Amino acid sequence: MARGRDFTKGSVPGHLAVLFGPLLAASVFQQLYAIADALLIAYLVGSDAFAAVGIAQTLSNLLVFLMIGLASGLAVFAGHLLGARRDGEAQSAFGSALVAGLAVSVALGAASAAAAVPVLQLLGTPPAMMQAASVYTWWAAASLPVVYAGNLCAGMLRAAGNAAVPFLSLSVAALLNIALDGLFMGPLGWGVGGAAAATLLAQAAAALWCVLCLQRRGSRLRLAAGDLVPQRALILAMARLSSAASVQAASLYIGKILVQAVVNGLGTEAIVAYAAAMRIEGLAQAAGEAGQNAGIAVIAQNHGAGRPARSRSAFRWLMAAMTGTAALIGAAMFAFAEPLLSLFAAGEQGAVAAGLPYLRIIAAAYFLCLGGNAWVARFQGEGRFGMPLLGTTCQIYTRLALSLWLAPALGLQGIAWATVAGWALFHGVFAIGNMGGNLRLSSAGEELCRSEDQL
Repeated sequence: MARGRDFTKGSVPGHLAVLFGPLLAASVFQQLYAIADALLIAYLVGSDAFAAVGIAQTLSNLLVFLMIGLASGLAVFAGHLLGARRDGEAQSAFGSALVAGLAVSVALGAASAAAAVPVLQLLGTPPAMMQAASVYTWWAAASLPVVYAGNLCAGMLRAAGNAAVPFLSLSVAALLNIALDGLFMGPLGWGVGGAAAATLLAQAAAALWCVLCLQRRGSRLRLAAGDLVPQRALILAMARLSSAASVQAASLYIGKILVQAVVNGLGTEAIVAYAAAMRIEGLAQAAGEAGQNAGIAVIAQNHGAGRPARSRSAFRWLMAAMTGTAALIGAAMFAFAEPLLSLFAAGEQGAVAAGLPYLRIIAAAYFLCLGGNAWVARFQGEGRFGMPLLGTTCQIYTRLALSLWLAPALGLQGIAWATVAGWALFHGVFAIGNMGGNLRLSSAGEELCRSEDQL
């Protein structure tokens, strides 16, 4: 288990399939964090608290995905080195990334906690929801070092071909999260803060497990004391990838925050409906995240080993798998939209009625969403983060502009049609980039190869 897999040999679809199962289960369990919070907040604390957390999570997701983007770029760098059989350099890169990234996450968490209330006010958060939203955001800011460490270690395990440990750690963490939710928001009565504290403790448990597994004898990324001394050359080389991934995440979630502000102007029922729909979409997106992470791991190792044909094969298999999976998920979302919304909106019929058209429009176009994950896996796995950054920026701000135009007349239906248009544009940007063959919107991949050769 500790050694992982070598993706540069053997069946490409076989490697993707072996990775996809555990990664899908891990993504589902990760979404259970949010689901457990949502259901228990709605039923134990109330619908206003549920809506407040929905607003706060739009902001906290910006912070979380900044850290995830940072970690994902670093994992790609390690995957290239592992594919090239440069394990010692991969260990040094891991150690430098761990120490430097933790310092960045602590500083970002402190700044985010200080800015939480003013930003929530700018988003138009209703006064009745401000206290709960700010408490949840403060907890999210405090959790950033744990989020970064956990995602970095999980990404390093995937880069080495080990998907089992992230799956098992998140499975146990999900069960722990649910148990702590019930305790903190039930008998202890901690409210929204209890939900956030439960998530933080569960994430810490998952991160610790991944760290311990990476330190097992035989691990390709086992750290020695010397690896924890940051090396300037390694940090600069990795920053070329991780900074692009972080900017991509920031661009996406700043856009989502602004879309949330549009939703906030539609009233409480729309806020509750949108928060419920986001929970459902988050669970459905687990398949996209799993496929993307599987594709990145396989493509990164083969790119590092200088095997582009295998990288292209992995992309084609992944796109086919994502399209088929999206058809199944979209059909289920469409068919069960009403009971799912009723569950997550705590039975509030006005919110269910408002959210039903939104969710069914999204479900019908879900193949566009998961297909986008396959494109991202291809470009990020090769170290070309410029194209995903461009595609993400174009789609989210097109989505925002259309939301501002359509929402006043169509409500959440307008938000849904704007989302579908953004997804379609995402594919268009990637298709144009793919037609260019060797087109590079960012030189990150080429600079990475030069940097690796100099290490």
